Amino acid sequence: MRLNGQTLTSEGTLPGKKIRMSIEATAVPLIMDAMTNLYENAHLAIIREYSTNARDSHVEAGCPERPIEVTLPKSLSPNLVIRDYGVGLDADDIEQIYSRYGASTKRDTNDAIGMLGFGCKSGLAYAQQFTLSGIKGGVRTEVAVSKSEDGGGDMTPVTSYESEDEQGVEIVIPVPPYDFEKIAKTAAEFFRFWPEGSVLVDGVPPKRIDGMWLSDDLLLTKEALGLTVVMGGVPYPEINSYGDTWDKDRYGLVAFVGIGDVAFVPSREALKLNDPQTKAKIQEILQREKVEKQAALLALVAEAPDAPEAARIAKEARKIGLKEEAVWQGKPVPDALKLEGAKLTVGSVVRKDRDKGFGEVRSIPNGTPTFWLGGFPNPKFTPYKRQKLDQWWRKNRDRLVPEGEAAPVDFVIAPEVPQEIRDWIPEGRILPWAQVEAEKISKPKQEREDADGRPKKPQGTYPAYSGGGGRGDHDPADVPVDKLFYYVGSAAWNAYRHDDVDQILRSVEGAFVFVLAQNRLPKFLRDNPAAREISAFVKAQAEDWLDSLTDDDLLALSMNGNTPGIIRDLDVSRVDDPELAKVAAAAARHDEVQALRSA
Repeated sequence: MRLNGQTLTSEGTLPGKKIRMSIEATAVPLIMDAMTNLYENAHLAIIREYSTNARDSHVEAGCPERPIEVTLPKSLSPNLVIRDYGVGLDADDIEQIYSRYGASTKRDTNDAIGMLGFGCKSGLAYAQQFTLSGIKGGVRTEVAVSKSEDGGGDMTPVTSYESEDEQGVEIVIPVPPYDFEKIAKTAAEFFRFWPEGSVLVDGVPPKRIDGMWLSDDLLLTKEALGLTVVMGGVPYPEINSYGDTWDKDRYGLVAFVGIGDVAFVPSREALKLNDPQTKAKIQEILQREKVEKQAALLALVAEAPDAPEAARIAKEARKIGLKEEAVWQGKPVPDALKLEGAKLTVGSVVRKDRDKGFGEVRSIPNGTPTFWLGGFPNPKFTPYKRQKLDQWWRKNRDRLVPEGEAAPVDFVIAPEVPQEIRDWIPEGRILPWAQVEAEKISKPKQEREDADGRPKKPQGTYPAYSGGGGRGDHDPADVPVDKLFYYVGSAAWNAYRHDDVDQILRSVEGAFVFVLAQNRLPKFLRDNPAAREISAFVKAQAEDWLDSLTDDDLLALSMNGNTPGIIRDLDVSRVDDPELAKVAAAAARHDEVQALRSA
């Protein structure tokens, strides 16, 4: 059809006319469901979205230096709790902003991390229901947020009452026991990119990512691979378009950028790598890394507080591409430490490796964490000398290695340690071989007698964990019977992540937990029949503790963070209903009994 020389479509619209797209009303539930289930990693989503919302609220309230508080789920309080002390929410805020998909107050500012209006509903991607509490103007409003049958979400007011709680928002998300560890690991991984002092997890600051800082915003680290861009505390990891600018197998680059510098996908799980601004920012970061790395690494060496630290930094810097000669206080930092001379006699420099034993070397890399033993007089390092060294090290390791530092695995044994080597060795790491030589090798203790008065056979040693974080080989016969425990597992395994081992070392002063291979268990039990298996002991401890609890204690332990505050705040002496009075008293005692359990 033509009208005044122009062609009309069959619907009567003109070609080229813009038609605004909209959402079909009947499709709204489907779209809400899609936005609710936006995330591939729901565990990370609930931590990221509610924590960044909390941090935004602190910025808006003018208290960005105050940490938000995250409480991880535990057996007696199975909830992830995220609490801020920012601007808070009242009933109108919850209805007008929080309940609406896409509603946000943050789109016109670069001070806030969020802006899409989706994250505050992310709890429904993980749980069927969670609790939102807003405290504002002296009123606490508690709302249950749940999935609806049509795929969207419902918000049901639970209670609203006057409260003296500090203004802010508290999110409580129930977590099943099988997810406790994953939530804890996800939180640790996420919060390591947050600024110091910005968050407390279970009351303590989380471990922050570390490495070599090229500048205030560029970090070379072994704790991440590839390029990780961090914006507003949210890491976008493993961007692999960085070429070969650093050792990809050992170090990654972390770049902290300003809010708004890069664009992310709606789930906030990745950057929009095809976005022109994002592409430009990544290229800028990579170019800066190329230009700044050499100067930054040289400066890190030059600014070291002492020569040994300069050697350690230089060693790491060479691994990640330092090409120029490192200098500290006008002295070149040598790549390796060696004894000068035309020849090295057998055993003049001996290195003890964890796996390779002892053997001659001509030098060791400068900056390697070693102990130097000078004054070694013998031309050959015999197995008997090694036995003395092993015995001496077991006795002195805890004294020589600061708490929390990994024990060096290398010893350098030399006739002398000249001054040009001493300059680069940390204080306390050069010791006289005479200390080792003075060791008397313990012979089998045949004088030990069994119950019938007959000499016992020597038992040998086994790997064992002891209080204070120590691990080494010990003879069970040297451990008091009431301190002797064991489990079957790997000696190389980090037992301090084993709840039962941790419980025993905390609760039994002076305890030793021996780690046994399955084939060594029968002999160990024959020689040490009084040794106790750790899981059975901890179970008995728990049963004894439970037996000691009263019915009121058990009721108090059953309380959790979802107990309405109005019940906790009741004056029990004025409550006539005995059942309600009992519940109120238990709720009031909840924290006290929880503290008793932790102790």
